[in-house]
Amino acid sequence: MKLTTEQIDALAPDAAAIAAGLKIGSSTWALLGASERALWGEFAGSGKKPYQVVFDQRSNGYKCSCPSRKFPCKHTLGLMYAGANGKIANDAEPDWVAEWLDARDARAEKAKAKAEAEKSGDKPKKTTKSGKTSSKAAEKRAERVAEGMEQLKTWLSDLIRVGLGSLDAKTKVFAEQSKRLIDAQAPGVAAMVQRCGKCIEQSPNWHEQLLGQLGSLALLVEAYGKIDKAPEDFASELRQTISWTISQADLLETGERVEDQWISIGQIIDASERVRAKRSWFWGAKSNRYALFLQFAAGRQAGFQEDFPEGFARVETAARFYPGVMKTRALWEPVDSADAQPQSVGLPKNLAVSIPDLIKRHGEALQKYPWTPFVPILLADVVVRPTPDEDLKKIGSEWRLVDKTGNVLPVKFDVDFERKWTVVAVSAEELIDVFGEWDGQFFSPISMWIDGACVYSISR
Repeated sequence: MKLTTEQIDALAPDAAAIAAGLKIGSSTWALLGASERALWGEFAGSGKKPYQVVFDQRSNGYKCSCPSRKFPCKHTLGLMYAGANGKIANDAEPDWVAEWLDARDARAEKAKAKAEAEKSGDKPKKTTKSGKTSSKAAEKRAERVAEGMEQLKTWLSDLIRVGLGSLDAKTKVFAEQSKRLIDAQAPGVAAMVQRCGKCIEQSPNWHEQLLGQLGSLALLVEAYGKIDKAPEDFASELRQTISWTISQADLLETGERVEDQWISIGQIIDASERVRAKRSWFWGAKSNRYALFLQFAAGRQAGFQEDFPEGFARVETAARFYPGVMKTRALWEPVDSADAQPQSVGLPKNLAVSIPDLIKRHGEALQKYPWTPFVPILLADVVVRPTPDEDLKKIGSEWRLVDKTGNVLPVKFDVDFERKWTVVAVSAEELIDVFGEWDGQFFSPISMWIDGACVYSISR
């Protein structure tokens, strides 16, 4: 499906990328071509060889050989703009384009075949490299996790006994303990321990916040020790937190199925690790619930499988929700690429809530599941403002959200200087709605809305 310039603008990471993409789109390319499947081109950059750029028109996937850390980069945007303006003639796909597209199709077909095979009951017996059944491997992993959790319990007791006064931003105790938990095959808990260390670096009120996070870890250890007695939904959520995974094939067969008009409301990319993670939030117009979809990409140049701009929707698409207490994370059911194309819609007027409503919802979430990492929310009628010096210690952040009645939330920005000030500028003239994640300590803005239309996305 051919994208419009407005849809391409929505995919861009920022205004500078749009300007650069438009300039490149109207420039001379060493190679340009199009097929039913894709657009492609070669553009002379600063390197010895032209950058190879390809865009999958069926799923909005893309790849560029340039070293840019913006996704999509200016070359990819330029290629899309050139295609939207009718400047690319149909041609035979070069080998490097066909190989990339064929590999994407093969992965999609393999996933679909696996799901269909498991649905029909034709499941091959899973074995490890040693030839033993996967149940033996699962038992061994459970033993390692149990040992790791017991060691974590001892570590927490020692840390509290010694006291927090000896800790500072240079301490390595959290990184060391995190490595032990990774070795114990509990990466989810390892990430929680890493966040404890970051708390010291990021907040002037870190003593109080750290104590709360350590208490949450201690509660997690106790809960895991009694997991066999817990309700199935709670036990499933706990296993996923610690980080047992559920195969996509199993989820497509057994996960709760919700067909809806799913509206893209916010996306954020975590590029802090070698494998980048993209969290995409959607709102179900009929089911009145949030859904979180995760995508992962290894390496700086790898693109994500799909990208739905904020304010666009998947119409009549089914999502399968992961089991658990919260039932927020989901997976799309496989559909034809033409059916998955974004359609422009607006957010319902009654979706945005007040800051007191957010605090209430967060409390309810913690009652259901104490290790809920964050609550997605669209806040109504707020502005972003710097925190006065006299309130800095109390708020714990240099920035805050303020509503029209004076309620305040501390804000955390995980973006660069330019995007941070863009958020402040967008909310300077009038009260706006802001979508983001609240973790109980900080609100992380993701997208900004006026009258149901997205006016700025912090990840683009």
